Amino acid sequence: MNSYMPDHRAAQAILASPAGTRTEGTPVQELGHPSLAKPNSQRLEWGKEEKDGCTLDETKIDQQSLFHFNGITPNLFSYMIKHIAESYFINCSHQSNYNQWMAVGTRQTIQVQDGLVHQKSKLTQETIQKPAWEIANDFWQGSGPSTVMKKLDEKLESPDNQAMQEQKSDLKKAATLSKLVTKLKVQELPSACPRSIRARVQNDTYFNKLFNFDIPVLMWDRHLTEENKKILSQRLLPYGWKDVPIEDVTTTLKLLNDSANRRLFDWQTPKGCIRCAVVGNGGILNGSRKGKEIDEHDYVFRLNGAVIKGFEEDVGTKTSFYGFTVNTMKNSLIAYNEYGFTQTPKGEGVRYIFIPSNSRDYVMLSSGISGVTVPSGFDKGDMPSIYYGPEATPKKFKLLHPDFLLYTRERFLKSDILNTEYANLYMPSTGGLMLLTALHTCDTVDAYGFITFNYNQYSDHYYEKEKRPLEFYANHDMIMEMRLWKKLHDSGIMSLYQR
Repeated sequence: MNSYMPDHRAAQAILASPAGTRTEGTPVQELGHPSLAKPNSQRLEWGKEEKDGCTLDETKIDQQSLFHFNGITPNLFSYMIKHIAESYFINCSHQSNYNQWMAVGTRQTIQVQDGLVHQKSKLTQETIQKPAWEIANDFWQGSGPSTVMKKLDEKLESPDNQAMQEQKSDLKKAATLSKLVTKLKVQELPSACPRSIRARVQNDTYFNKLFNFDIPVLMWDRHLTEENKKILSQRLLPYGWKDVPIEDVTTTLKLLNDSANRRLFDWQTPKGCIRCAVVGNGGILNGSRKGKEIDEHDYVFRLNGAVIKGFEEDVGTKTSFYGFTVNTMKNSLIAYNEYGFTQTPKGEGVRYIFIPSNSRDYVMLSSGISGVTVPSGFDKGDMPSIYYGPEATPKKFKLLHPDFLLYTRERFLKSDILNTEYANLYMPSTGGLMLLTALHTCDTVDAYGFITFNYNQYSDHYYEKEKRPLEFYANHDMIMEMRLWKKLHDSGIMSLYQR
């Protein structure tokens, strides 16, 4: 089975289907998957027993819903049931963790459902060039499960889809996943963050047409499927693998096999709202004295030439994520060395987000995970520990999904540069991608050091001793990004630091 589970919480629209009749206290073993049984053959009844001190009386599964899956692909059924169980038990260690456990369980369970709906949508793609998330969004946006089922029926019964009739039974049963999670009482709990980005987007008439929270943000080993190879091999970097040796991709994805590679926030999950600060390197931060405010966030994203020493009062000291391409990272180490960027952020609490803009990103990432010298390519002979520290473990590495990169370009930053001779050079900036990553994974986002309308009043970077004007190049559309950040700020979806 292709498990295409996004890293972030699912769109609330998926929770719209009505709950059915519940049968409480049904032994999980009778639901058809032995992995849910307690050790020593003890019977675990949803809504009746406890696990490590956390009661499960809020989580009652409608037995009839599960029996709708009779005949569905066994791998699909097993994966869905197993992951739901793991999601609800993984963070439940004592009663004081109850609220956090419920929130994490809710998010991860809905993620599984979204992933399977996404897989369902991929079955009906008209061409391999059209991303699956576009199809999924076409089917789902503004529709309940019954409407989705009707649309799928119409599409499958069209003459040009005759070959897909054999898959129709499984497809329809997969669509009923939209009803399963709604039958878990846990999702009826009030949101831990009522003013989350998702809630704000849902209520915004402009941005609710752009945001698609079903799109996978990260890529990991389970995305290495023949279907994904077929799709991504048709697209150029950074949106695919067309010009990348497939062995480089295969080697890298096989190493991204830890659960931490699938989730952005794989440690120190905060209770309540997940508050993120994304810190760009713009000159507007010089003299801002925003350092303490930045460090008070749960997670802090930095990128490229993130100089900290000597600017702590303005930019803070905390780093949770460092985002880059290998090219921008190495260029920053050269260009900004004189300003104090002599090494990349390191430490136990730092995670590295690779943007796959070049084949060298895949090669460097695989070498970093393996802890070996880069074996080939532009960076041959480099030791990744120079950049990520000798203590770097596989858990510390994240890889943005090519689908997410394409989605950010098409939905948010589809520049006119794409209609020029420089089209192949263009992609959203590193800062832009980090900010959009945060906007799709955090509950609240505050952006610092990003371009504003009065950018000409400030130096290019906050650490430059003399003012240097911001320069524009064809590989990014900074004016378009500036307008997007301002509109997101004005809409109340994020906060943009301005002076």
